[in-house]
Amino acid sequence: MIARRPRPGRVARTCALLALFILVAASAHGQASPLDSVRAARRAHDDSLRKASGDTTHNPDSTVYHSRHPGRIITVDHTPGGDLRTSETVFAPTVFYAPESGLGVGGGLVRSVLLGDHDHEQRPSTLQVSGQVTQEQQVTIYTVGDLWTRHNQHHLTFELTYSHYPQKFFGVGPAAPDYPEVWAPTLERGALAWSQKIREKFYAGVQALVEHEEVSVRDTGLLKGISIPGHLGWNIVQLGVLAQIDTREPYYFPLSGNLALLSVWYANGAYGSEFTYARATIDLRHYQPLGGGHVFAAQLLADGVLGTIPFDRMPQIGGMTILRGLWDGRYRDKGIVALQTEYRTAAWHRFGGTVFASTGTVGSSLRDLAVRQFIVAGGVGLRFALTDDDRLNVRIDRGWSRGTSGTYFTLGEAF
Repeated sequence: MIARRPRPGRVARTCALLALFILVAASAHGQASPLDSVRAARRAHDDSLRKASGDTTHNPDSTVYHSRHPGRIITVDHTPGGDLRTSETVFAPTVFYAPESGLGVGGGLVRSVLLGDHDHEQRPSTLQVSGQVTQEQQVTIYTVGDLWTRHNQHHLTFELTYSHYPQKFFGVGPAAPDYPEVWAPTLERGALAWSQKIREKFYAGVQALVEHEEVSVRDTGLLKGISIPGHLGWNIVQLGVLAQIDTREPYYFPLSGNLALLSVWYANGAYGSEFTYARATIDLRHYQPLGGGHVFAAQLLADGVLGTIPFDRMPQIGGMTILRGLWDGRYRDKGIVALQTEYRTAAWHRFGGTVFASTGTVGSSLRDLAVRQFIVAGGVGLRFALTDDDRLNVRIDRGWSRGTSGTYFTLGEAF
């Protein structure tokens, strides 16, 4: 959001989002979280097994427990191999807000399956089908899968997305102007990644992405010319490898541990891509417990490209997850470096708060990055945990940077 001084409309929107945050928290207060429901379902399942143990005609392994709640169905049974299995189907309405989209609403179905005992070691497999629409007439429909095999030996993720997402383009490079042009991409994307446990907490694998995007330009500006790669749209086919070390606990709101992720991509005309480039991303995160539910979190992100890549796939800073307070994609180029830190606290029951600060820059090369002035952003936020154990949070953040600001209301942490 570009602004040089506060406006009454912004204050009203921030107050409305705060009221919405309080409403969500109040409606969830006193209700069992999804993980609480899973635990209750497994206790009921264990009770049914004990009651059936005296019945010689009853096979305990075939016992099935069903629990139905408004918008949620939970089933506890056993796999053919005898493993305990908890399945949960949830209808999940969504509400979010960002400067780029305004208020967004949507909903979808989430299917979650957990094998074995409920603990922090076994990751649940999830399948989500969702749709969203925003005040800015942005429409997104997607299917996302996150699948784990027994004992987390293999990990498979996939994504199918369609979106029509009018947005703003400020240009390429650290000197991009403050006055953007409006463009409207229509995107169709499919992505797949598979990795295998090499040793405890260490995974390595392969990944692929196919993407088609059509570009409609509403303003007269840079995208009307031919100097911006991808100004007419693009077809991309990327193949790559990935490696990850993940010791974070718990999964949604880490209280301790580290994440180190290396992702390498290559796009080439030999397998259908209209652009040829190589891309590497390094994502390092650390979570330091300070006691009493207080956590210090830090993330270092480096993302670079060699070759020619469409402008909307260039590494970018700004938005809901990196340098909050800057418009999403406010700065983009062939390389970025960003560092963000956050102090988090569970202040009372399921409520919490955070203070965050970040800095970063963009450039056309490593040498260019080294001499650029870094942009600084920071802000504060409120949290409400939807789950007790893993603390899946509803968050509302207010960020400031370089005379601009943004308010963000969504689910899950920025990093």
